[in-house]
Amino acid sequence: MMSDCLQLTMMIPFILNRFLKNTHFKNLDLASFQYRTGVTRSDHAVKLWLKCWVVMVKTMAMVFKDSFTKEENGKLRECLCNERMLYHRYCYLNYNTIY
Repeated sequence: MMSDCLQLTMMIPFILNRFLKNTHFKNLDLASFQYRTGVTRSDHAVKLWLKCWVVMVKTMAMVFKDSFTKEENGKLRECLCNERMLYHRYCYLNYNTIY
């Protein structure tokens, strides 16, 4: 049986996806995120932010486990690879144009 905290943790991305809008962000922060990621529409920027957040949370959940099996080690490697690819794709490619 799953705990209430685990169920809530699994539901948060769906809740955010459903209710988080571009009006919940400061205009300057949203514009900066759009510029850094190359996203033109603000609603797509919010979806991308949520995607980054979900990948980061999955990785952090794996990183802070007490022990690892070989299968969990493979999942951790996959999470880290996904996080690195996502950040590379959206953050580091536009780094030179920002600074």
